[in-house]
Amino acid sequence: MDTALLIARLILAAVFAVAGVAKLLDRNGTRQGLEGFGLPARVAGPGSIVLPLVEIAVAILLLPVDTAWYGGVAALVLLLAFIGGIAYNMYKGRAPDCHCFGQLHSEPAGWSTLIRNGVLAAIAVFVIARSPSDTGHSLIGWIGDLSTGEVILGIVAILALAAAAAEGWLLVHLLGQNGRVLLRLDALEAMLAEGGFAVPQPAEAQAAQAPAAGLPEGAPAPAFRLEGLHGETMTLDAMRSAGKSVMLIFSDPTCGPCNALLPDIGK
Repeated sequence: MDTALLIARLILAAVFAVAGVAKLLDRNGTRQGLEGFGLPARVAGPGSIVLPLVEIAVAILLLPVDTAWYGGVAALVLLLAFIGGIAYNMYKGRAPDCHCFGQLHSEPAGWSTLIRNGVLAAIAVFVIARSPSDTGHSLIGWIGDLSTGEVILGIVAILALAAAAAEGWLLVHLLGQNGRVLLRLDALEAMLAEGGFAVPQPAEAQAAQAPAAGLPEGAPAPAFRLEGLHGETMTLDAMRSAGKSVMLIFSDPTCGPCNALLPDIGK
């Protein structure tokens, strides 16, 4: 039982540590995720710093035996808050991007995220089910009982996990940079075309070009009636009532590349 409790603490600590560090490295995404769950912008901004710091603090509390029980309680409170936010948005028919692990992994909130947080909450309950003085083996003492071969195997496993995480982080950033480069090249080609300079294209690309989908240029924007981020009703007429220009971006909450473009669109 003591070994199982230690493993449960290590699982929770690893999840919260990775989530906290990844959120700190992707503060814009974290802020957007909090706003997507219904928090006002004035709260989401500071929350994008406070939440990851709290998650890192929970991970640290879970490691020593003396503080592991309190770390388990804090983990359970956070996980129940996440579950409540996800369930509420699902009830409202919304699927905001959770940004649970920053740019390492992000997906629209739904049944998979709800189940994942439920499993982690069950692990937290297992950690705190006994008294604060009975939370399993000490991490340092447990490592001291391992043989040399087991210690080496553990170090190799940790290094392999770290390398996999680093590779995933680099892949995400490289894909994002390549996407921005392609967007800038498209904008440059459009500027050259407006100036009367034809940009040559390979014959295969010209043959593969399909007619542009959507409304023709100059057509009136279609009327709509949709729910806003905070439950309010949004219509095109209401947005135009102030007499100012309105720009509409047609997107999809479950489109990863579209969500990645939102910070640039906001700027």
